Amino acid sequence: IGNYSDGNLVASLLSYKLGITQCNIAHALEKTKYPESDIYWKNYEDKYHFSCQFTADLIAMNNADFIITSTYQERAGSKHTVGQYESHTAFTLPGLYRVVHGIDVFDPKFNIVSPGADMTIYFSYNEREKRLTSLHGSIENLLYDPEQNDEHV
Repeated sequence: IGNYSDGNLVASLLSYKLGITQCNIAHALEKTKYPESDIYWKNYEDKYHFSCQFTADLIAMNNADFIITSTYQERAGSKHTVGQYESHTAFTLPGLYRVVHGIDVFDPKFNIVSPGADMTIYFSYNEREKRLTSLHGSIENLLYDPEQNDEHV
């Protein structure tokens, strides 16, 4: 599981290297916080390194098996605002590269997990008595079985 641009890129590289599932959580995609930061990326490069950050975001999000967002608006925006992920659909960093098909905000890999978790479902890892241990074998097969078949897809 990666978090933020740098953590997501590291998670992406580790996932690729180890052949394991990758999850992204990117609560602070900077592209929407700084209007026109893609067009004027060179003006911000010394301070924010947007060229690296936006590139890391694209690589990690496109390689992720699933992405967690807090709200639909974070993902795809609203009638009047652009979503944090939506801003990565298509953009240009002049003199560096152009993104034509960046992130598909309607990809089923996006999952919304709202703040304020239900404590009957989400609990501390050390509360072993709450774990559904009867599912461990099935989960391990799903995640680690080298054979891919219709049951695992």
